[in-house]
Amino acid sequence: SSLVGSRPAAESLLRKSYRRLRPGFLLYVGGDDPRKNLEGTILAYSLLPESVRRAHQLVIVCNLPLARRAQLMAHGRRLGIRLRDLLLTGFVPEEELAALYRGCELFIFPSLYEGAGLPVLEAMSCEAPVAASNSSSIPEILGDLEATFDPADPTDIARCIVEVLESPGQIDSLRERSRV
Repeated sequence: SSLVGSRPAAESLLRKSYRRLRPGFLLYVGGDDPRKNLEGTILAYSLLPESVRRAHQLVIVCNLPLARRAQLMAHGRRLGIRLRDLLLTGFVPEEELAALYRGCELFIFPSLYEGAGLPVLEAMSCEAPVAASNSSSIPEILGDLEATFDPADPTDIARCIVEVLESPGQIDSLRERSRV
């Protein structure tokens, strides 16, 4: 995206806007309806080894009412996720969203069913590495099945995230896929 042209520009903008944001973050962007699998994403994140969670904060970009934000934070705490490892941004302006896509270590899209998959296209336009559902239109948007998972299985989502993060060349390979 031309809104934020490079990772250094993204990191600079994000440092100013999100003081709790840590480098190396995992990013979810989407709605809160059940098919978007937001609670499944938080559950999958809780299944990651603690060392991975410490190194890779989960950032959720979703316009949520205050009560729902509190509910999701409580859900995370019940699952053993430290407060500092889960960041709910609420609504994000377009330039900051582009910076989040460009600056993330990995974009995660666990939708159970997707028609257009707009967040995946947005992430790819910002050259974000993408790990996503192996269902509905997503593999077609990605162009292959690399870094895909069963969105109905939080254990499989966690497996995919760990595989990608622990395979040094895979993040670069996924960034390359997004450039095409």
